[in-house]
Amino acid sequence: MKPRKGLKFYAKVFALLTIAVSVTITAISIYLYVHFEQIVLKQTYAYTNNNLSQTSREASIMTVTAGALAKQIYYDEHINKLLNFDQLDAIDMRAAINQLNAYQATSPFIDSIYVYNSAKRTFYISTDLKESAVQNAGDFYDRGIVDIVNDYTEYPNMLPIPRKIPIADYSTISKEKERDCYSFLLYDTLTQGGDRNVIVINISEVQMHKYIDELVSNADNNTFIIDRKGILVSNSWKYPMLSDISAKSYIGPIVESSQSYGYFVQSVEGVKSLITYTAPDNLGWRYIRILPYESITSQISAMRWRTLMTAILCLVLGLLASYAASRKFFAGVDEKFAQLKTLEADRRDSFQTMRREFLQNLLLGTVQKDPLAIRRKLEHLELPLDAEAPCRILLLRIDDYQAFTLQYHGTDRNLLKFGIINVAEELLNKRYRSVALDLGEDRIAVIVSVLDEPKDRAALGDTVKEIQAAARSYFKVSVTASISNAGSALMDVQERYGEAFEASYYRLTAGHEAVIWADEADRRAGKDYEYSAQKEKQLLDDLKLGRIADAKALIGELLAEAAGCSYMSLTFALFKLTHAIHGAMTTIERNSASSLHIDAHSLLGAVNQAETLDEVASMYGTVLDRLDAVMDERRSPRHDETVQRIVDIIERQFMNQNLSLESLADELEMSTTYISRLFKKQMNKTILNHIIEVRMRHVQDKLLGTDDSIGEIAEASGFSNSPHFYKAFKQYNGVTPANYRRSGRQQAALADDEESGA
Repeated sequence: MKPRKGLKFYAKVFALLTIAVSVTITAISIYLYVHFEQIVLKQTYAYTNNNLSQTSREASIMTVTAGALAKQIYYDEHINKLLNFDQLDAIDMRAAINQLNAYQATSPFIDSIYVYNSAKRTFYISTDLKESAVQNAGDFYDRGIVDIVNDYTEYPNMLPIPRKIPIADYSTISKEKERDCYSFLLYDTLTQGGDRNVIVINISEVQMHKYIDELVSNADNNTFIIDRKGILVSNSWKYPMLSDISAKSYIGPIVESSQSYGYFVQSVEGVKSLITYTAPDNLGWRYIRILPYESITSQISAMRWRTLMTAILCLVLGLLASYAASRKFFAGVDEKFAQLKTLEADRRDSFQTMRREFLQNLLLGTVQKDPLAIRRKLEHLELPLDAEAPCRILLLRIDDYQAFTLQYHGTDRNLLKFGIINVAEELLNKRYRSVALDLGEDRIAVIVSVLDEPKDRAALGDTVKEIQAAARSYFKVSVTASISNAGSALMDVQERYGEAFEASYYRLTAGHEAVIWADEADRRAGKDYEYSAQKEKQLLDDLKLGRIADAKALIGELLAEAAGCSYMSLTFALFKLTHAIHGAMTTIERNSASSLHIDAHSLLGAVNQAETLDEVASMYGTVLDRLDAVMDERRSPRHDETVQRIVDIIERQFMNQNLSLESLADELEMSTTYISRLFKKQMNKTILNHIIEVRMRHVQDKLLGTDDSIGEIAEASGFSNSPHFYKAFKQYNGVTPANYRRSGRQQAALADDEESGA
């Protein structure tokens, strides 16, 4: 069996190597064969574009150099006399002209230099032409420059002006009729009057073009320059300088192109060519090179076949190499690999199990509290914790856990919790030593070795917020964090876990994704809380009267009062409030023909499972909305109007001792039986009970708000019989009127003291 397994493994390895080598070499070969031409074009374009860009930079340097030379001439003490003096002696004139000739001879790029004195309308020139160095503007052969200096405001200062200089009668070369050049003008801003003194530097286009061709390639006349409008600002291989070639099929796309630079293949004067162009420089000039396509692709065909033959040879050699390598190195290795993987998996699972059990026992307090033993165990299990350093417990609880369990299967939930553990450890380990542990259900505990300092506390809080943000961003899971107080050493971790676990219950008031500190939770636990029986009674009245909006507002007040106190006080308030609401709804069901199908245990269980007070308020709201819908079904506009009239009459006449069912029936001109049944059906109580409730509210307000005697208050509230009043009051409020007044004023005084102390 073993040889067969080894042969099988060898066959797999050989097949994989063969496929890998074949696919790789074939893919590369096909790609090179198909794209070789495009690759060569791109390489040629890149090389040409780089050289053209360098040419553009050289043109910019030319501008800078011409400007520097013009300024040097301007500040020359000899030449300055040519600009500013009307009369010069022969010595000064010769010195100035010699200096001008010296500047002209400094570079082969300089064709000529003019110095124009506007006061004398005279040009002083340095050139290789057969012409006097001093020329009157009216007789000067270069009429173009005369027009320019006369209209100098239309031309930029120290920027090249492409133009032609007519020299047919002055050149030493018989066939030379005109010269192409770039003129740079430097105006004398200190000149008085409308005209300006000017220094003109004429740069030879021929010399410049030779330099450009040297930079780009050894080919002649394949590079030229155009401006934004497609006008030649240099000579091309076919068209002279200043020709308009924008209408040419290969120039129009460049002028109109939205791209700053690029290349394309097109026929130029009947020859298929590669056209490369640059982005406009600061002068607005584009540098264009046209290269015959044949000169690029002449060697591509041969290269293709050489590439194909090389690929085939590499394929054959690769197959032979894969066969030899698989036979020599991988025969029978699959079984050994399988054994190693099994051993590694068993060791890893066992090691992780030991780490998890040790951390769980540490949190539960079942580990022997021996610092030395704990330190050795930490080292053995490779846990990055310090046994003697202060530590905190960070407890992460997954929010909305019920929806989380419905959305994900058990395996997926474990993977998500594993991801949260990795994120928590990675972020915490940047500053602390920490280890995270999955405690099952919605809990993840992180043991963090920290310093008990304010700045460390703030940093830990910021890190916890990063963990929450990462869990929300990467895993779409919201987690609430509770942080214990700092213990003196790792041995105290059980107590710290208890603090963090108890603090996590305050998620009910803090909300989802909160950061809850154990010491803050302890301070809230010390606050006194007294459940308001009076507001509960008012709530029951609102429910029975169908005032759902008022009932919701009252529930919000009760929850807000309990939210600032301990968790036990809050759960007590929720228990009382839930039973009160259920009792009121049971009464309403009993007095009506409708059923709300609300079970006390189900309602209390739902409240206990709620994670935030917003969820609790939403549950209560849903129950009250169901009640409101049932009560709406039993109401009719006419019946509501009649009941409202009864309520209004009672509110106006409750102090009348003769107010009764009969007096109400007489005033409404209805029978006592009808209004009694209608009122009980709509309000879930009798008219007499409602009269007593209204009178009792009035009595309560008077007892707490005035110093009138109890008898006067009873009489003013519609009670004619004192014994009957005392009995009804105690039955309604549970205490006598005197005790009610005394208790209410004591509570008011205590509340005033607390407000003044705060």
